[in-house]
Amino acid sequence: MVIYMSISSKIEKLFEQGYEPAEVVRMGYPRSTVYSVYKRWLERKKMHNYIYIAYDIEPEFLERFVNQLRLTGFNTIIGGNTHSTLRHIDYSRIVIALVSRIPGYRRQLLYEELSKAMEQDKQLIILVEEGAMLPIKASSNIIVLSFNKNNIRKTVSDLLRIINERKNQIEDPLVQLLAAIGIALVVAFGIIAFVELVRVILEFLSPKSK
Repeated sequence: MVIYMSISSKIEKLFEQGYEPAEVVRMGYPRSTVYSVYKRWLERKKMHNYIYIAYDIEPEFLERFVNQLRLTGFNTIIGGNTHSTLRHIDYSRIVIALVSRIPGYRRQLLYEELSKAMEQDKQLIILVEEGAMLPIKASSNIIVLSFNKNNIRKTVSDLLRIINERKNQIEDPLVQLLAAIGIALVVAFGIIAFVELVRVILEFLSPKSK
């Protein structure tokens, strides 16, 4: 029983990383165990109303960003590499998309993820690197944040502006998520950026000079 739980935990961790059941089976795990764990894991995810992460961006940036969101307490799942990952959007409350300036191998799947999120009227937050084309036509209920890896000050300022503009229009949990996204972006950019984050927040909170 202890051994089974150990295998179960490993399999669940693979699902959290975005692997599909068929991929986990190919790693050598028993098929019946994989699909049994997957069914329980997916049911739990549905109940927790998780956040889906769509992306076409560098793996290192993605990993730091998502890990920080999870540390902040948000239940997230990363999109996989095949079309079967689209079904996870059905159970998501919010879809966050990370779009790099240079298209990668996942760009077409990213388009399909965003299209499905829009069809289902999900709350959509798109983080697009400066110089990249917005993958879809943004409607009024989509939050779009342009980011610059070399100018964290502008990125955080833009995010704070969005929070300030929307804080009286949207539910508090979404405002908290936007703040968490700001921190996650800073972590993804690198630890030195924290100095700029603190400076910008202090300016944002300080009274305007008369």
